[in-house]
Amino acid sequence: MIPALVAGSFILFQPLFGQNILDKMQKSVEKKVEKRAIQKVNNGVDDGLDSVEGKNSKNNKSSSSSSSKNNSGNSSNSNSGSSGNSGSSGNSGSSGSKGGSAPSAEATLWSKYDFVQGEEIIIADDLNNEDAGEFPSRWDLVAGSAEIATFGNDNVIKFMGKDNEIKPLMSKSEYLPNQFTVEFDAYFYNLTNEGYTLKMAGLDPIKIHYNYAEMGTFNGTVSAKNDAPGWRHIALAFNTRSLKFYLDHDKVLNIPNIENMPKNVSLEALSPLAGSNQPAMVKNFRVAEGGVKLYFRLRADGKIVTRGITFDSGSSNLKPESFGTLNEIAKMMEEHPEINLSIEGHTDSDGSDESNMTLSQQRAESVQTALISMGIASKRLRAKGLGESSPVDASGTPEAKANNRRVEFVQF
Repeated sequence: MIPALVAGSFILFQPLFGQNILDKMQKSVEKKVEKRAIQKVNNGVDDGLDSVEGKNSKNNKSSSSSSSKNNSGNSSNSNSGSSGNSGSSGNSGSSGSKGGSAPSAEATLWSKYDFVQGEEIIIADDLNNEDAGEFPSRWDLVAGSAEIATFGNDNVIKFMGKDNEIKPLMSKSEYLPNQFTVEFDAYFYNLTNEGYTLKMAGLDPIKIHYNYAEMGTFNGTVSAKNDAPGWRHIALAFNTRSLKFYLDHDKVLNIPNIENMPKNVSLEALSPLAGSNQPAMVKNFRVAEGGVKLYFRLRADGKIVTRGITFDSGSSNLKPESFGTLNEIAKMMEEHPEINLSIEGHTDSDGSDESNMTLSQQRAESVQTALISMGIASKRLRAKGLGESSPVDASGTPEAKANNRRVEFVQF
C-alpha cells in the first residue's frame, strides 16, 4: 500500500488496480535498493573516521547523538529537511581522514551530475514552523488551492485543486539576476496525467513530468526510466543566456541560447488525484544567485563558498544532490594538482554552540572522506569546524540562515 496524505497526518488506502500496484511496488523496491547505496558510503565514512580518531570517536558519536536532538535540518533536494542545520554545513577538527571507501552505487549514479547551486540564497523555504492546514506563509496563491501538510517527517505544500499555481512572496516583481539557480522537490505517483510547471516571466514554461521535461520546442528524457512513486529532485541553472535543467541526476534540457531574461518565478501543479488523497506535493524550494565556475571563484577569493552540499536532517549523511558540487570540486582538484583545500564548515544559530560544532565537524568529515573516495589524496585536504561562529548574515531571516549554513573550501 502507498501512504496517502492528509493535512498533518497519514492514512492508508487500498489500491484500485491490484496488478498495477504490485508492479509499482516491485519498482519501488528497486528504487529503495538504490537509495540504500548512499547509506553504505556514509557507513564507510563513519568506519574510516573511527579508525583515524581512535578513542575520540566514542566522544564524537556521543556528541552526535546530542547534536541530532538539537539540530533538525534544512533544505534540499530531496533536498529536504526541516530547519536548523540539516542543509549545507560541515566542520571537522581532524586534519584529514586516511583511506576512505570506494564510491557507492548511488555515488556512481550521480557521478556525472554537474549542477552547482548559486552562491547567495535569494529564496529559501524549508516550510519549517508552518502549521498543517494553513496556507504556506511565504507564498501567494495565483490559482487553485494549496496548504501545508505533513508527509513522512517533512512539511510539504500539497495542492488540492486540479489546476494550481503559487508564487513566492517578494518585495519586488522582478528579482531574478542574470545568473541564478532554482531547486525544489516534487512528488510523483505516476498514475495519471500529473505534472508540474516552472514558470519564469519572459521564458517559455518548463513542463515537468516524472521521466521527462519540455520547454517550448525543446524536450528531454531521463537516462533510465523510473516509474516508482516518489520524490524527484528538480534543479535549474540559468547563466545569462543558457539554461540547464535536471531531473534527479539527469540533465534533460541543455539550451545554449535563450533570448529573453527571466524576471520572476512561479510554480504550477496539476493535481488530478487530489480528491483521492493523492495530491501533488512540493518541498524545499530554493533560488540562489550566482554561477561563476568554482576554479575562478577560488582564484579570485582564495576560497569557494558552497551551499549545495546538503545532509539528512540532524545527521552527517550526504544527500545525493550534494554530488553536483562534490563532483566539481574533485574535478577541479584533479585538473589542478597544486590546489590543496581546507574544508571549513559553518552552521546557523539554531541549537546550542556545542551541538552545532559537533554536527558540523561530522559533516565536514563526511565531505572530506567523500572527496578521498573520489581519488583526492588525503594530504591535500584538511577539515576545520567553525559551527555558528562566523555568520555572513545575522538578520535571522530564513534566507539569512540558509546563507549561514555553508561549506567553504579554503586554499592552503
